[in-house]
Amino acid sequence: SANNCPAGQFVITGTEKYRKVVMRLYFGKYPTQAMLDMHGGVASQHGNVVQVMPIASLAAAGSTGAGSKDAAKLKRPSAGAMATGLIVLLSVVTMLDTTLTWFDRAMGASEMYKVSKFCRDAPGPKEKGAEEYCTRQECRHWAKTNDHEDGFCTTVEWHNNNQSKTQMATCLYYGYTSTPCCGGCFMGQAMSDAKEGGWLAAVQEALGLIADVGTLFFSLMAATAAVTMETTADHFDVTINRSRFNDSLDVTSNFKYTYPAAQNFFDCVYRKHRMPKEGDEDKTVATHHFVDILNHMGTTSATADRGSGAGTETQPLKGGEAMENFDGDDAENMSTAGVSSFKKDAESRDWHEFFQTNQLTEPVGGSWTTKTVIVPVRCLGIVDLEKYPDDVRAERVVAAWSEAPRMQWSNLITPICTAVLLLFVLIVTPESISEEPIVVSGFPENVLGRIATALILAVGIIVSGVVYNYVSMILNGVTHAVIVTDQRLFYIRHQAPCCMLLKFGIGLRVDVFRHDRNITYGRVESQQRSLIQRLMRLTIVPGNVTMQVKFGIIQLTRTQGNVFNVFNVVQQLCSKSTGDFLKKGVDEADIAWDWEKTRKDAWDNLNQISLAGERHYGVCHINAQDTDLMSMGPGLYLVTVKDGATVQDVEEPLFHWSIRVIGGPTSAFGTNQDIVVTTGRVYIWSRSQFKRFNCKTGVLWGACWCGWLQALTSSENMPNTMSFFTLQNLLSFSTNTTVMPPKWEDPINGPLRVPCWDQVCHFLSQLATCTLGREADVDGDGEIGDLDEGWSPFPVRRAPLVQLYMMWRLKTGPQQADLMASVKPFQHQDFDDTSLLTSLNCWKSKANKKKEEAGTVHSRKVTELRAIMGVAQDVSEGMYLPHFHQA
Repeated sequence: SANNCPAGQFVITGTEKYRKVVMRLYFGKYPTQAMLDMHGGVASQHGNVVQVMPIASLAAAGSTGAGSKDAAKLKRPSAGAMATGLIVLLSVVTMLDTTLTWFDRAMGASEMYKVSKFCRDAPGPKEKGAEEYCTRQECRHWAKTNDHEDGFCTTVEWHNNNQSKTQMATCLYYGYTSTPCCGGCFMGQAMSDAKEGGWLAAVQEALGLIADVGTLFFSLMAATAAVTMETTADHFDVTINRSRFNDSLDVTSNFKYTYPAAQNFFDCVYRKHRMPKEGDEDKTVATHHFVDILNHMGTTSATADRGSGAGTETQPLKGGEAMENFDGDDAENMSTAGVSSFKKDAESRDWHEFFQTNQLTEPVGGSWTTKTVIVPVRCLGIVDLEKYPDDVRAERVVAAWSEAPRMQWSNLITPICTAVLLLFVLIVTPESISEEPIVVSGFPENVLGRIATALILAVGIIVSGVVYNYVSMILNGVTHAVIVTDQRLFYIRHQAPCCMLLKFGIGLRVDVFRHDRNITYGRVESQQRSLIQRLMRLTIVPGNVTMQVKFGIIQLTRTQGNVFNVFNVVQQLCSKSTGDFLKKGVDEADIAWDWEKTRKDAWDNLNQISLAGERHYGVCHINAQDTDLMSMGPGLYLVTVKDGATVQDVEEPLFHWSIRVIGGPTSAFGTNQDIVVTTGRVYIWSRSQFKRFNCKTGVLWGACWCGWLQALTSSENMPNTMSFFTLQNLLSFSTNTTVMPPKWEDPINGPLRVPCWDQVCHFLSQLATCTLGREADVDGDGEIGDLDEGWSPFPVRRAPLVQLYMMWRLKTGPQQADLMASVKPFQHQDFDDTSLLTSLNCWKSKANKKKEEAGTVHSRKVTELRAIMGVAQDVSEGMYLPHFHQA
């Protein structure tokens, strides 16, 4: 049925006269990426911007017990990465094996030419002493005189047998019409030194064995994959070929009729599942509201992936802008991010007509990185909500962006290796190619001339490879475009014809994925910009976005824009029932949770945005911690609805907690995390940060950690991850606490501390970091500690170091590393620093008294979080009973 059809593929290849169309529909779950690429055509040869990921790619290595303590290291290597690594290894081994084989042949040919000179210089049969010359003893003497190995002399002999065809052929080779003659200089050592043993032979044999085994292994894997895909029965294909002789022979063979019919059937299947069921309010799109994607990431040098209007340029926003009220041009720029840069084409009836009048993308303001996507609404089978607002099958195009092809270094491996091999042969063994020196005209026929000639030829090969790859990958590369509606995701790849490369037909591939506005999990991972991108001062934030629905997992790759803008689109692809999963009053189920108190706490740590004097509904930003390099955190795009001209919040924050993990003395980094719980989802924002200067660790900071380099590091280049999941999808929430004794080798958490020395170090640290008079922790290694003792010279015994681990697990997958959070040091209410006076019961600090009465902030926060997660699980399972826990 149409409801069980989550994905499809539409491929067009060939010229106008000889065109082929392949339509595929998949049922049940998303197909594997290998199945999608199997019949993807020429447009599949330049990588993937959108790809289907296996569920195992989310799994964390290790168990959920002790192994989960290293949450930051629990990155399970993907099968695709391992297969790619093995393929690269096999390719390198095969290349080395081939290189050594040709090198061995070149050495053998050179050696054979040298030693055969003994037989060529031998006296003729009629000359005196010819037979006496062709002896092994004379051969060894000749070899010693000419500095050659004498291994070939074992086969040297006087050929005088007229009945032997071998001897007759040998004599003919040396220019004699018949026997007798001197021969046998081609055997033994003359073939190659490697054939007689040695390290070269051993290396060559080992490489040959590895290459053979690897080839056999991958052949079996390829055969298994091919059989598996061919026997898969959860899809069907429709293939249409244009008649090569006469289109009017039969209606079914007429491309003009069959192509529109197939496309209409393809569209109707996806429209069928849009028909609403009785009482299904999430299918009525008229009330669902999509917030404009703000052009902001929230860093001090935030990237502006902006521009749908002509003349807009990519430029950084000022730090802290999101806390202000934007008016005029600022408001317009903030609400036109790169993912919102698209135009709709409602006139083109099919792809042939579309490409006659349009291109898939067009540049914006002359920028080669920012482009506008042309959305062919009718070609994609989209019923536009703006044009047909009363149609229940209508969809809203909410975002579109493009990715231009890039030249990869891997594409230059072949010309570079060829150039190096040619350079080696021309310099080391030129005799293996020609007896005459190979030099460019005008160059001297000596060593310098050969080297110069080899360098010119090698550079020519590399330049030719670069030019070819530039033409094929950039000028005639595949254009990637991603179009997101409130129901589906379209991934379009198009390659235009190029007569220079003998490509006379187009290559078009459209992959369609349903999400039904029901995403249960999402994650964004930013990546460091490359050296070339930093030198070009490109204000981009590349990375990957992963989203999960009931049909499978999709990963989106952003290389030439702001990946957080893509994540902001994914955040809004959640239904209204998800946003208001927890309703006011459910806090009565647990006495440890007060709805109004935690809600007020959350809003105090979040910032709302105003555009042109009006509140931007559904968008708020996380406040940055004191040790963050950025001035503000990423945005939370919550679920909203629109009733006429009024926008209302459906989802709102209920809980917020900023936590930190301080690395040990051997680590220069710490991890900051923020946990936000809304009425429908849980957000976890994690990022690495440099440790700040501390008087106690000044030597480590300057010499080992190189902390002074953080002044040269932009916030975009630090690892940054944000994940969310729906509370309906929560399977379990668990916490684990570890207690570690203080260590003498740790300058921050030693067994003893002296209050007066802590005061001096705290003052010097604030002075060095220009934070005098602030209450913020400037040490970069946790709390300064209980300073109620003032300038007391009496030592204080430090409490043990406590670390809290929190883990969420979802119903739809295994334990994930990004759904783990940790607090170190954790302020446990059962552990206190003990001074000498306190141990004698002579004095108790104010902080210890307050902790005994009300507990610590960390203890209160984790108790509230446990209560919220417990209530969410009860509501999800239909077990919600008010006042149950009080009773």
